[in-house]
Amino acid sequence: MRHFLSYIYWLVLRVRSLLYRSKIISRKTLTNPVISVGNLTVGGTGKTPFVAYLARTLMKAGYQPVILSRGYRRKAENSTLVVSDGNNLLCKPAISGDEPFLLANQLSGVPIAVGKNRHRAGKLLEKSAGEVVHILDDGFQHLRLKRNLDILLLDATDPFGGNKLLPSGRLREPLETIDRADLVVITRSHLLGELEDLETEIRRYNKLIPISYFYHDVVGIFDLKTGQQYRTRDFMGSRVIALAAIGNPKIFLGDLEHYQMKVCHHLLFPDHHSYSQQELDRALNFLKEKDAMGLMTTEKDAVRLKEHHFGKEQVFVLKIEALPENQEEYRNFLLNEMQDLPKPH
Repeated sequence: MRHFLSYIYWLVLRVRSLLYRSKIISRKTLTNPVISVGNLTVGGTGKTPFVAYLARTLMKAGYQPVILSRGYRRKAENSTLVVSDGNNLLCKPAISGDEPFLLANQLSGVPIAVGKNRHRAGKLLEKSAGEVVHILDDGFQHLRLKRNLDILLLDATDPFGGNKLLPSGRLREPLETIDRADLVVITRSHLLGELEDLETEIRRYNKLIPISYFYHDVVGIFDLKTGQQYRTRDFMGSRVIALAAIGNPKIFLGDLEHYQMKVCHHLLFPDHHSYSQQELDRALNFLKEKDAMGLMTTEKDAVRLKEHHFGKEQVFVLKIEALPENQEEYRNFLLNEMQDLPKPH
């Protein structure tokens, strides 16, 4: 049955692509340049840390980045609104979605808007922020909006989602759509020893595309209630309960083990899950049962947990950054791509 549904899904994708290529469905254009960041698979590819890296890099180079996001599984999904004007948070995470709210907290000076209609969201920011560079978050499949640069992220630990389309596998599009990308970024490259075979597979579909390698670095831990900062080595040998609702929780659990934390129990939920107080209480109850010092969670989960009650228990958050293998080299490469951007394609 799943194979049949995957075939139907593939057929829908083919028809959709044909409609755009033949211009039966028109594509929208924004006044300012658009850089799309997206992926081929469902689940976590480290997209949010990369978007944060890209925004910071553009800011340091003198550009004014803004971020356009759908705000997946937020309330009032049909609305278009500004999450941050660059200085102030203008809505709560339930309204903005967890990832846009997280980016708004991390990126001072970067306006962020959400909406199914990313063109409308972009126009909203162009009106208020002036000359900008749009970062289209999760934009590889959002063909409705023209872009100047298409960056495709592939997770080194599972780049092609089992080589099967949804629902049989995790692919959102066939592999041949790699030929639409202008740049490929391999995320979590430090977790894959041999990258030559992956490069060969990518170049089957896009022979000359530049390929870059990013690793995800744990840069610290903070207390969700107090904001107090800790070093990872402060938790070596500590017993913790892991709590996560992200696309690839195995990476999170692996990070905890890498820093020699003893994960004595874990509670995993679907990506973007909205926690109830009852679910949090259940997790907190395991602290006494397992004699653990606290809950350990992710930054994305922290957005959804912050408004709940923790009592006297401690909840810690693992902080992650995406960084290229050679920071200066990739920065120069990226800014070179920004020069004289072609008209959106």
